[in-house]
Parts: sequence; C-alpha cells; structure tokens
Amino acid sequence: MKRKLLCGLMLFFMGIMLAGCHMSHEWVDATCTEPRTCTVGGETEGEALGHTWVEATCEEAKHCSKCGETEGVALGHTLTEATYKEAAVCTICGKTEGEPKQSYFEEHGAEVADAPVACTLNTLLYNYDNPEEYQMVIDGTREQIECYSEPAEEDGYQLIHLKLCMSMQAYYDAAQDIVYDTVHSRSSIYDWYTGRMLPTRTIFDDDVFDSSVTLDIDGISFDLSYTLETQWEWDDWVYDDDGNAHCDGRCYTTYIFKVSEGYDGLVFEATPMNEYNGVLDTETVRGTGTTEDDIFYAFDESNYIEGRKFFRINKEGTVPERLADKGTDTAE
Repeated sequence: MKRKLLCGLMLFFMGIMLAGCHMSHEWVDATCTEPRTCTVGGETEGEALGHTWVEATCEEAKHCSKCGETEGVALGHTLTEATYKEAAVCTICGKTEGEPKQSYFEEHGAEVADAPVACTLNTLLYNYDNPEEYQMVIDGTREQIECYSEPAEEDGYQLIHLKLCMSMQAYYDAAQDIVYDTVHSRSSIYDWYTGRMLPTRTIFDDDVFDSSVTLDIDGISFDLSYTLETQWEWDDWVYDDDGNAHCDGRCYTTYIFKVSEGYDGLVFEATPMNEYNGVLDTETVRGTGTTEDDIFYAFDESNYIEGRKFFRINKEGTVPERLADKGTDTAE
C-alpha cells in the first residue's frame, strides 16, 4: 500500500514539473551555431542561424558579422613601390603606407629655394699670367633676369628658358702693376631627384655649350638637353689718384633646357670660389659617361664646396608659361 502511494506521489510531482516546463520556458535566442534553446529543460526550437561571413581583407581575416568568429588570416597588403611623387599604395584596398621617397637633395638635408636665383657669393679674381700667385676674393652677385617655359616644337617636350646675370669688379694694382681681371666662378645644373650633375665644361669669354643626357626616375626615362650661352660686358676702367683702377663687369648666362613633359627636377647651383684650383680646358666635358665612375653627384666629396646655393628651376607650378606669338617661332 505504502509503495503504491509513494510511486503515485512521484508520478504526480513529475507531471507537475513537466507541465510547468511547458508553461514557462526561458528561451535563449538562436546563435550562429546553436538553435533557440530553453535554459530550463534544454528543449530546442528551430535551427542554428549559421554564420554570415565577411570575406577577408588586407587587415582582417574572414569573419562572421554576427558572432565575430574568424576563419583563416588577413590577406595582407600588396604594396607598390613608393615613388618620389607618391607613397606606397596597396593594389587591393588602395591604402597608402609611409611617405613618398625623398629626393637626393632632401636626403642630404640641402636647402633648395624655389624662389628666383638671387645671391651674392665669393668669386675669385686672378691675374691670367700668374693665377697661383696673384689672386683675390671679391663679391659676385647673381641675379635671375627671367625664367619661363614654352612648348617645344617636338611633341612631348617643353623648353625652359633661364637667363642670369653675374656682376663683379676687376681691379688694377698700380704699385705692383698687376691686373686682376680674370674671373674664376662656377655654376652647375643637377637633377633634383637623383642628384646627378648634367654634363658641363669650362667656358671662357663669349661661348656656347650644348649637352644632353637621359635620366631614369622611378622607372621612367627622361631626356634632357640644354644650350648654355655666355656673354661678357666690361665698363671702362675708373682710376683713382694713386693710379689704381676698377672696372665693373657682367656675365650674362642663358640656358635653354629641352626636357620631357612631366620632368620638373632642374636645380641650379651657384658656387662660391675662394681659391684658384686650376681651370679645366674648354674641351673637357664632365658628366657624360654611362658608368658611376663617369657620373658626378652634388654631394660627392670631390665635388663639394662649402657655402653653395641651390635653386629649383622648374618645380611644377612655379614657372610661368610663355606662349609664342602667332606667326613666329620664338616666345615673347
């Protein structure tokens, strides 16, 4: 009798529990991997939602947008090489990394002005017959007269015109009967990006020099050529009471550069001269070679002189364009 009563009570309470579970579920919403589940009795309803995958990117692995579960690893950036104009760029997502490459002059911390050429530097005067013994340092003033660009006749090229004037004084020492009337000065043209010196040679008096070179910049070849013409003017000698004299002189230098369109790297250097170090003959052209031994750079030890002034000649957006008049072959 007691056994039957005990079994009956157990069945009664189990029925109440089951009935209560059906009447008051505590559901946990379905997840990507689990269906909707009752926390009381563990009963499930429906199915798991399943992952909603977001494909892997350069910086994130493939992942579920709902639960954050990841699969695999991020793709990683595929970067282009940085250039002088642009930083490295990912070809997949377009994100940039780092900075553009520094030019040769930037790497060397050189001060290069974008303003017109204007400076006063030491210039050497010497006696032509005895330059090692009779020499003096004077002020030589360089002034830019004009600088402009115009289209070249050949498609894909433009002309850059640069005209400068260097002013100085020559001297006559009456007591020693010595004339200091030969000017020893130097200027050079460099490429802003690589620091390479364009071919050059010594010029005396009125003269014309032609040169050409090809530069490789960021995998692009740029053809450069230029003509340099010099013209000298000397005023009359002015004497003092002791018979000493001075004479004002001016050297006009005119550059006409022919450069590939898109090239903006011309750098003019005005060089101070403090002592006579020999003058190359007018037939020797420096910087025409194709090997590193035949190429000169702005900050080579053998080419370095303290106090040089650098000016950027045709930086993009800084050179006015002058168009030729209709019916003529020259610019205004």
